[in-house]
Amino acid sequence: MGASGVRRSSRELRRRCGLHNLRPILLELQRVVEKMSRTRPSPEIRELAQRLLAYEVAREKPAEANLPALVLAVEKLRRPLVTLAGIAGFRSLLARALTLAKEQVIGLSAVQIEADGSLEVGSDLGNHDQAAEAGVMLIAQLLGLLVTFIGESLMLRLVRDAWPDLPAVDYGSLRKVNYDPTQKSNDQ
Repeated sequence: MGASGVRRSSRELRRRCGLHNLRPILLELQRVVEKMSRTRPSPEIRELAQRLLAYEVAREKPAEANLPALVLAVEKLRRPLVTLAGIAGFRSLLARALTLAKEQVIGLSAVQIEADGSLEVGSDLGNHDQAAEAGVMLIAQLLGLLVTFIGESLMLRLVRDAWPDLPAVDYGSLRKVNYDPTQKSNDQ
């Protein structure tokens, strides 16, 4: 069989196996991976993370005085997400969020994820401003991943369930859920 016969056989085999449609699938997979590799959460997701952490700081109880707001916020999200995805699923999601956040905030190297999905925060998280930025970035990354995997409305429902007494927050559409930091915005 000559070279043209091999090409024809290869094409025929791909056609019979349904592999001729593989290119569109690979292109879609590449698009999804590129979208997930963006490391900056949208400004709206960041703002929501800031509000959640500020709320935890403001309502801190004496029994929780030694726990950073980041730990309290992750704990509130951990409960419903473990129910939804299991401990391993939540740990994987939190580990990915932590990896993405570490690219933005150096101080997060002091944060470790325990076997049960809770956070262990070391003492070298930095000063108050650095610790606050680290917390915002980690929660924002976690919320951003939730939007990617379960959608905006379910993520917002989980947040509302975890913080039922949170003062009124505009939970309207997060306009830039598909925020791409490489794209210029028209409203800047």
